[in-house]
Amino acid sequence: MNLHIGSTPWLTRKPILDNLSIIETQWQTCRKCPSGIGALATNHVFGRGNKLARVVFVGEAPGKTEDLAGLAFVGRSGKLLNAAIKEAGFKPDHYFFVNTVACRPCDRAGGPNRVPMDIETDKCYPRLSSILASIHPGKIVFLGATAKRWCELYKPRQGRHYFLHHPAYVLRSGGIG
Repeated sequence: MNLHIGSTPWLTRKPILDNLSIIETQWQTCRKCPSGIGALATNHVFGRGNKLARVVFVGEAPGKTEDLAGLAFVGRSGKLLNAAIKEAGFKPDHYFFVNTVACRPCDRAGGPNRVPMDIETDKCYPRLSSILASIHPGKIVFLGATAKRWCELYKPRQGRHYFLHHPAYVLRSGGIG
């Protein structure tokens, strides 16, 4: 029996899963940020979704809900994004969701979310770059200003790039009009 994911035989995709498992393990205990967000994190949020996806959504950073769950885009923003994907006629389980940083940026345990500092996205660059290189998606959707800035700074070679408002922005502003 020959298992297929889309039109790609399973056996040729297995290294992707192996690479992603290695990357995830290497970054689970990261403490590289001088700001200390790794030590404040409940979980290092690797990502969520189909690791063989052709489309990857890149957001800013995990929020409190994501930090507690250890999964990307499971809070209010993730629910809105999943609803938008479904409304467009697509299935959220066909995608992979990740952030520019793996740890929730906050200045103290239990404190409010904040935008990741440049040093934090710099220190997390090898993680996200390795994820994108392993998955090698056909399309990357960058959500919000932080993700867009990451793309412009590091210029990933994988896939076509698209830029959208972050779902948190839509929630805060009451919609895009």
